[in-house]
Amino acid sequence: MILVKIVKITCVLLWLMFTSVYAMGQQVSTARTLGLGGATSALQGLESIFTNPSAIDPGTTGGVIATSSMPFNIPEFLYSAVGARINAGANQYVFASISNLGTGAYRDTDIRLGYARRLFDVLQISIDLSTGIEYFEGYATRVHLGYGIGFHYEVSNEFALGTYIKDLIPVPVGLPPRPSFVLGARYSPSDKSRLFGDVILEMERHSRYAMGVEYDISNILTLRCGVSTYPSKFHLGASLTCTKSIAINMAMSYHITLGVSPSFDITFAFR
Repeated sequence: MILVKIVKITCVLLWLMFTSVYAMGQQVSTARTLGLGGATSALQGLESIFTNPSAIDPGTTGGVIATSSMPFNIPEFLYSAVGARINAGANQYVFASISNLGTGAYRDTDIRLGYARRLFDVLQISIDLSTGIEYFEGYATRVHLGYGIGFHYEVSNEFALGTYIKDLIPVPVGLPPRPSFVLGARYSPSDKSRLFGDVILEMERHSRYAMGVEYDISNILTLRCGVSTYPSKFHLGASLTCTKSIAINMAMSYHITLGVSPSFDITFAFR
C-alpha cells in the first residue's frame, strides 16, 4: 500500500509539473470550471475571477467565492482558494484572490489583485498582477511574479468570445510561470443550455483542448459535463442554487490512471 501511494504521489507531482492548472500561478480550478472540463475563458460568473476576470456577470455587482479541491484524492495536494469582486464605479470592478496548494512539506501560496472594466456594451477587459511563494518544510524557497490580461466580447446574445493571456513576457524573478494563451467561446442555444470550448497554448508544452456543457434542469439545479486533453479526462458537475445570491457547486474529474479529483465551492453574489 505504501509503495502504491508513493507511485501515485510521484505521478501527481509529474502531472503538476507538466500539465496542471493548480500550481505556479496558473488558473484555479473551481467546481464549476472543473465540471466544464476547464473550458472557461468565456464563462461569466464569480468563477471568472480565477479564469478570465474580464468575463463579468452583468447580473451582479460583485461577490465572494470559496473553493476547494483535492487532486486525485491525495490530502497532501489539497487546494483551496478564496476570491472576491466588488463594483468600483460605473462599469468598473476590482477583484482579489488568495490560493494555497499543499498541506504537507510542499506548499504554494498565491495572491492576485486586478481591475476589470466594461467598454461599450459588448467588450470587457481586465488586468491582474499576482505573486506567489513556495514553501518546503516550512521555509520559503522561491518567489514568483506574474500578470494577466483578459478580454470578453459579446458577439450576440447567444455567442461570446473570451481570451486570457498570462505572462506574455515572463517576469525574471524566481521561477516565473510559463507564458500561456487561452482562446475560447460560449454558445447558448437556449436560455437553459450553454456550450463552452477552449484552446490552451502554453510555451514549451502541448496544446490542450477543453469542451463543456451545462444545462439548467430547473431554477435550483444545473448539471454539467466536460472533457479535456493532455491528459485526457472526463468531468461531471452540478450546482444547487439555494437563494438568488447563494449557490453550491460540486464536481469531479476522472483520469484513467490517477483516478478521481473532487471539487467543491460556494458562491455569494451581490445583486
